[in-house]
Amino acid sequence: MGEQDDAGAGVSSAGVSGLVVTEIERLRMFSRIARAVAGDFDLGELVRIVTDAATQWSGGKFGAFFYNQIDEQGEIYSLYTLSGVPRSAFADFEMPRKTAVFAPTFDGDGVVRSEDIRKDPRYGLSAPHFGMPKGHLPVVSYLAVPVISRTGAVHGGLFIAHDEPGRFGEEAEEIVKTIAAHAAIAIDNAALLREARRESETRRIAHEASAKLAAIVAHSDDAILSKSLDGTITSWNASAERLFGYTADEAVGRHITLLIPEDRLHEEDMIIGGVREGQRTDHFETLRRRKDGALVLT
Repeated sequence: MGEQDDAGAGVSSAGVSGLVVTEIERLRMFSRIARAVAGDFDLGELVRIVTDAATQWSGGKFGAFFYNQIDEQGEIYSLYTLSGVPRSAFADFEMPRKTAVFAPTFDGDGVVRSEDIRKDPRYGLSAPHFGMPKGHLPVVSYLAVPVISRTGAVHGGLFIAHDEPGRFGEEAEEIVKTIAAHAAIAIDNAALLREARRESETRRIAHEASAKLAAIVAHSDDAILSKSLDGTITSWNASAERLFGYTADEAVGRHITLLIPEDRLHEEDMIIGGVREGQRTDHFETLRRRKDGALVLT
């Protein structure tokens, strides 16, 4: 689909010069794509739908969508889907690089439309092939449209090709640009859905961990309570109720000095001060006051 190093490894849909698509046909096509974008398809299926539509309705002979991914070296372009030819057609070729022909698409700078890409001044400049490698799909007419997220990020590009010259006119270009916009929406939505699912799974795991911890605290034989930095009691387990005589309803929301004898109030200032400074407070034995006024060793 163009030259391996410049125009070929990524081909999308191209349109026949003089292509005529009636308004009704155009509306039906975009309606089908819009329904697909709004449906519950996975990303691979969505990209296949838009690539097939771009290839068919632009008059292209074969088309492809290449995904713009960032790897450890800075960038990589992965073949996501093909239309018009089997995927094996690319089995022996490397993925495209950001050469002179591909750069405008992968950088999101604009559409590249050529009646004969072999005559384009940007074509054939890159080693090792300086053109299409042997056995590559015969790309002559060439149309490449970037697929750009609403955030401005370039997802990749739709590349359309034909083995005859002069197959893509303005009509074909407009069709593929519109389809590319739908593809961008589909990819954005798929990313949002993945993120929502990740967040939901994270919340589920956190909830389960919290519930497990709460169960451990509730059934512990040790008196366990928690408090805020201002000293307000925020939780109170059954063992705390047995030890101090206060129910959870009586204790939660009140200040921790409820339990501290007057001659030991300085201990609370010391503990809270250390926590505020990020210090670890080790357990130490002290006296606390029960509801009935009796002192207990804790």
